[in-house]
Amino acid sequence: MGSDDKTVAVIEEQADATIRREEVDGIMYFSVIDVIAILTDSAAPRKYWNAMKARITEEGFVEASTKCRQLKLLASDGKARTTDAADTETLLRIIQSVPSPKAEPIKQWLARVGAKAIRLATPEVPVSLGSSIAEVQQHKPADDDLLGMADWYEQLARVYRQQANLESRLRFVESASRSQGLQLEELESRLQRIEEAHELLPGFLEILRPERLTPQHQSLVRRWVMDLHHLTGWQIDVIYQDLVTDFALETFSDARESDWERIATWFRERLAESRKPQ
Repeated sequence: MGSDDKTVAVIEEQADATIRREEVDGIMYFSVIDVIAILTDSAAPRKYWNAMKARITEEGFVEASTKCRQLKLLASDGKARTTDAADTETLLRIIQSVPSPKAEPIKQWLARVGAKAIRLATPEVPVSLGSSIAEVQQHKPADDDLLGMADWYEQLARVYRQQANLESRLRFVESASRSQGLQLEELESRLQRIEEAHELLPGFLEILRPERLTPQHQSLVRRWVMDLHHLTGWQIDVIYQDLVTDFALETFSDARESDWERIATWFRERLAESRKPQ
């Protein structure tokens, strides 16, 4: 086993020992702050997650709040305490927002644990092997393509589950439905319709030509927000809130491309002021 393999094994072992989880209605939920603690080595993972959740929600990832459940999980002091918990799909999206070399081993661990839950729920069901992880990773979309990333992670999660099941020498469903009442043929039909709709989506977006900020401008805004945060010490969510208030928006996702010059001027003025000698 090479050094990289040992590192992956150590991180997976750490995840198995420290990430709390609970199965609810046949779906496995994982403690978000436990995952954050491993990925970031933060001394205050709960504060890190609260600030990160506010940021990615402002950027349009509303599932960070809507799809996380409040579960009572056993804490280190032996008491059951309420904490944010996410299913595998939502957690994969959250992990993508955390820059960490430990992300890939955590994804593999999630796949292994998820595969075990699916195996127990639906034993001895044949499955097509489909694509390999390498093939899926070759078609990874740009980070700012949120719809593409969502579809890509759904496909990657399915392949991870398949690989984990092969390693345990059992067969299981290619893409298990959250509703165990669905038959396999119905599930395959729905997946086919989703894939067909996804192929048509770029054309629809081109016709509609939405006025919201371009991905390039969204990336610039994120960079300027981080610059202001480091220069002034202001909280990231406070910076976004000031921007939203000054432009009379409900949320930052409502910002329009037609407002870009004003938005750029807004940041340049504050960055220039924060860089002045005190």
